[in-house]
Amino acid sequence: MKIVDQFSFFDPEELNVLLIHLELGHAVVNEWLIIENNYTFQGAQKPYFLNDIIGKDIRFKKFLSKIKIFEVSYKINRESKENELFDNEAFIIEEMQRETVRDYLRSNYSNDDILLVSDADECVDFSDRRRRNLLLSKLANTRTHLKIPRIRFWYDFDNLWSEIRSIPAVRIGYYLNNNMTLHYIRFKDCGAGPTRLWKEHVAFEYSFCLSKKGIYSKYDSFSHTGTTRKEIDDAIRNNRLIVSELRGQKLSVDTSWWLRTVRLNSNNSPDYVRKNLNILKTNIIPRNYKMNRFMEYMEIARENGFGKLFYVFLQYYYLRIFKKLKV
Repeated sequence: MKIVDQFSFFDPEELNVLLIHLELGHAVVNEWLIIENNYTFQGAQKPYFLNDIIGKDIRFKKFLSKIKIFEVSYKINRESKENELFDNEAFIIEEMQRETVRDYLRSNYSNDDILLVSDADECVDFSDRRRRNLLLSKLANTRTHLKIPRIRFWYDFDNLWSEIRSIPAVRIGYYLNNNMTLHYIRFKDCGAGPTRLWKEHVAFEYSFCLSKKGIYSKYDSFSHTGTTRKEIDDAIRNNRLIVSELRGQKLSVDTSWWLRTVRLNSNNSPDYVRKNLNILKTNIIPRNYKMNRFMEYMEIARENGFGKLFYVFLQYYYLRIFKKLKV
């Protein structure tokens, strides 16, 4: 049983995340199939750079023989405009990019081999013996597909989100012989929605673990559209997810909105990340984020015309909730 990992790569700012992805998979993954488009999901033209960068960076030398880069040219069929959502059009490009590998898989791998349908910032940890044995056991026993649960860090490598998502792993024959796309597998079939954790955390996502400039760049280029710089700045200042006005989102005390800085250990992180944390850290989350979010939520209460008595109660409720959630 061979294991192939497929994802797209866009921005030099994500090289550290790519390095983690490769380090954690190196012990088991037979080949990484990386798609690089010379247009962003939002239609801006960009150069091909990945071959050149990883070829010159000594950190990637041991991985080069297992990396195959597919350079494609797909442009969104519309003009990008501010204050407008066009996720559907952007995801058409995402789907086209992933399908680039179909013929290559058919020619080079068997129906029983495994394909990980991941993103560059989603890292399956085959470097740890316990996690590797658990993963290989579950993969060997899957007949069609498997949801690999992943925990998610946001903005920094020790800044945790409370929700659990998954990385789909599929038998290549399941993909090739059932008239479905990798986009469908990832978002509507076995990769859709939350999942249950296993006895070990085996996969880790590092969303927007970039500089502020890198985060701006990613939001200007990827398939989730309609986010403003101010919304990004507000989210980072309060250590929470972005609240998008265009999407009609409303902030609440629901834990799915809020992030928290945690102490990394052998259970919640890969060894490679812990050993290199001082080098990897972005340090963009303010140390006083808890006070920032408290003041922000109180301002929301005032703006919505709550009476003084209810405002005092809301302060008390807010503090109790977030003390309980340890955020």
